[in-house]
Amino acid sequence: MMQKENSDVKISSMCLAGIAEIKLMNGYFETAAILTGAIQERLESTGTFVEDETKSKIEEIIKSVKDNIGEERYLIEFEKGKKLSTKEAIEIAFE
Repeated sequence: MMQKENSDVKISSMCLAGIAEIKLMNGYFETAAILTGAIQERLESTGTFVEDETKSKIEEIIKSVKDNIGEERYLIEFEKGKKLSTKEAIEIAFE
């Protein structure tokens, strides 16, 4: 069961990273920051690892968001994302 859960977390994290990238490209920096927090929480809480390509994409998103809204604002939004359920993160992703 744990392997299935990790697989689900990995897939949902990859999807959320893609959406965060789209939000970033469209100027929704706070939403992108929230989504990176949600992704990070899911990965850490389940001990799930993603491929280097996905990890690099997430790191690039984080850097770009910080460049646009600053470290302090990023951390505020990131922490909001860490508190979200998967369902809530998906709802925010599609707002």
